[in-house]
Amino acid sequence: MRLPSILLAASTLLALAGCAAATGQARYVLVEKGSGVISMPVTDKGYEERANRDKAVSLIVAKCGTRYEITREEEVDVGVVEETVFKNESAEKSNKSVVRGRKNEYRLWYHCQ
Repeated sequence: MRLPSILLAASTLLALAGCAAATGQARYVLVEKGSGVISMPVTDKGYEERANRDKAVSLIVAKCGTRYEITREEEVDVGVVEETVFKNESAEKSNKSVVRGRKNEYRLWYHCQ
């Protein structure tokens, strides 16, 4: 009797995590009267790219309603990201290295009509 409720709880958590991942990551970078800039992370995964774009459009619609124009789109270099890479599974007995790479964002300029 307890096993079905555990399975139900686990499947609910997985479904919620999937929905949270699909909401997209977009944010206002610049907000002016009647215009602005939305930024979202650059990704190579199509479903994340679509979710990010959908979130960006929803932010624009929240500001402008349905009458808007995207006037410019651009990928922008925003700095350096560092990641520590461990060569062994155990962190305390590992050879580690720091990998540096460029961080980019995709930006949408919009104008309310």
